Amino acid sequence: MNLTFAIKHNNWKKIPSDSKILHITRPIKFADFRSIIKKCKELEKILMPKSTWKRLGKKTKKLIEERKIEVGILDYTIKGRPISINLEKILAAIELYKEYKSFRKIAEELNIPKSTAHYLIKYAKRKKFKKDSVVVVLG
Repeated sequence: MNLTFAIKHNNWKKIPSDSKILHITRPIKFADFRSIIKKCKELEKILMPKSTWKRLGKKTKKLIEERKIEVGILDYTIKGRPISINLEKILAAIELYKEYKSFRKIAEELNIPKSTAHYLIKYAKRKKFKKDSVVVVLG
């Protein structure tokens, strides 16, 4: 499973230096992108919506081409706010649900509200999570 780090505004400083794939949700300034390339020396691919590619600056596009970084234009966006609950709790809730536990029992065991337990099961197929104030997209 590849981990992709979503870049939005100035959170690019928090991405790990060994990142190989980045998901950009908004256009990035040239200076910021140059800093990202210096930090992430193993960067191979950048994913972004079509609208972001159109709004990206000419210098930034040229730098991407010079560094031979693959650009993946997405026909869709990964919509919605990322789930900010601990990934282990989400997995535990799914396991308890598979064991035919009620939402009330799941909530009691994990010490979360019942509505949150229901939400976690309902949206278990989501691919975007928040980890330490950085959005992580599971691919």
